[in-house]
Amino acid sequence: MPLAVLLACLTGCGNESRKEQVDAPVSSKVAVSDVLSKWRYDRLISLACRERPLAEAAAEISLQSGLKVGLYPFQTDPKKIAATPVTLTLKDAPFWRAIGEVSKVSGVGFKVGSGEANIERVTFSGDLPPLKDDTLVGPLLVGIVRPAHVTGDRARATLGPHRRQFEILKDGGRAIRLRFVWQDGLFRDKKPPVIVLTDADGKDLGDAIRGTAGEMGLYDGEVLFHAPEALAAKATGFRGHIHADIVYDPQTLELPLAAGRVLDRGGLHATITGIKAVKKGTEIRCRITWDTGLRGDDARYLEDILKGEVPLPKAMQWLEKTPMITHSAISVEILNADGKPLRRWSSSTSNVPDHVSGSYLVKEKVTNDMILRVKLGRKVSGKVPFAFPNALK
Repeated sequence: MPLAVLLACLTGCGNESRKEQVDAPVSSKVAVSDVLSKWRYDRLISLACRERPLAEAAAEISLQSGLKVGLYPFQTDPKKIAATPVTLTLKDAPFWRAIGEVSKVSGVGFKVGSGEANIERVTFSGDLPPLKDDTLVGPLLVGIVRPAHVTGDRARATLGPHRRQFEILKDGGRAIRLRFVWQDGLFRDKKPPVIVLTDADGKDLGDAIRGTAGEMGLYDGEVLFHAPEALAAKATGFRGHIHADIVYDPQTLELPLAAGRVLDRGGLHATITGIKAVKKGTEIRCRITWDTGLRGDDARYLEDILKGEVPLPKAMQWLEKTPMITHSAISVEILNADGKPLRRWSSSTSNVPDHVSGSYLVKEKVTNDMILRVKLGRKVSGKVPFAFPNALK
């Protein structure tokens, strides 16, 4: 069964009835709300800045988090942005909360990308608009970039890390521009975010509003919503959601690079399935399996799905409603004898309901003192909600 189809199955929805299974599964359906309410942030930042240059504040966050945080090198007037004063006090704040707060108090926006070896990288840029307000929900940061009244029949918005311009017809109302940032724990699917306007009592006003323009990348995105004039006049805030796969309770597995090497930990069985020399270097293959918790008919039905013997609609419905234990890879690194990540020329990681497999190509010759490090966690799929009850006052 093609990987794209299988991944689509995991995020499909439906409620097809099926015969009661004989053996109850050992797992139970985990609610997204429970995962988000108990989310553990392992990157906590404490800052005590008084008129401190932005470059120093970014360096301090980088030092405390172990992630790459700095200034975007190709922005307009980088020296001026580097000297922008930051006055802020934070105690044990999650990483993305710290980034959002620095953006708000400095008036400087930021870009999100991936550095070497799957390590996150954040760069502040004066060419990007700052956050005006934000909220953190599990691994998702949602920020209001620039809410604005629209009075003409046209509005031009510059959105996204590549500063593309979108021209949208307007009939009045209010433009709401939202920034979404996710990484290391949340994988957004292809469904667009939606919002609903709310009044002072928290009641919904009208139907859900979908974004009219925007750019959603691998790690972050921005979307512009247009609230009709009749509803905008009554609204004091809004709520919304984004569809995503949430990966929680991460574990890190490390295996010496030797073919056939096996590691059992935390219910996971990891194996180096192959190492071979190729023209561009060395190819490393691995496979990680686990007990899905399925028994009897359900276990056999999952096997049929993985073999491609079940029609896609039925497979999507069944995977959505059936409780099972599943995991997803967050990051993969190949470490040399000094513990430094090697650059990968190519990589491929497949996440399916009962295993994760991968193929990674490095230019170096592999030795037994090198390490394969895989970080993965339990996965649930659903809606991640957010709310700004007073943002439109």
